[in-house]
Amino acid sequence: MPEVAGNKEKGLYDFIREKYEPEGFVVSGFSNLDNEIIVALGRKKREAICPSCHKAASVEMLRKKLIRDLDLIKKCYIEFEQAKIRCKCGYRGVEKLDFIGKHSRYTRRFEEYAANLANAMSFSDAARICGIDWKSARQMFYRARRP
Repeated sequence: MPEVAGNKEKGLYDFIREKYEPEGFVVSGFSNLDNEIIVALGRKKREAICPSCHKAASVEMLRKKLIRDLDLIKKCYIEFEQAKIRCKCGYRGVEKLDFIGKHSRYTRRFEEYAANLANAMSFSDAARICGIDWKSARQMFYRARRP
């Protein structure tokens, strides 16, 4: 647990632990910087699940990723390690995680938020609110409309 100064920081840490612990990960700390918050997630287990056969697969490499999430007063990012795996069934690739898309730089909930904004207003207005490029907002909107 990071050192927290006062009740305000401790309350923020408790809120982050409640909202930012996806399955298989645990909040290992956070950085409250001037214009952004970075939540660090640690893996609970070294193994990963194969998206093809849904069995445990060997981890070839862990790659650190930094992705954007919904804002908490300021921009919020999640830092974690995603596994590159090799399975006995023949699958070789990146593990599938529930909270992000396959090659996305944003969490699913951030993409849903941006897509809902883009549905209600122009892509450039939604992008300005989210702090992203209008092409990213358009891409999230069309990805959310797919069945």
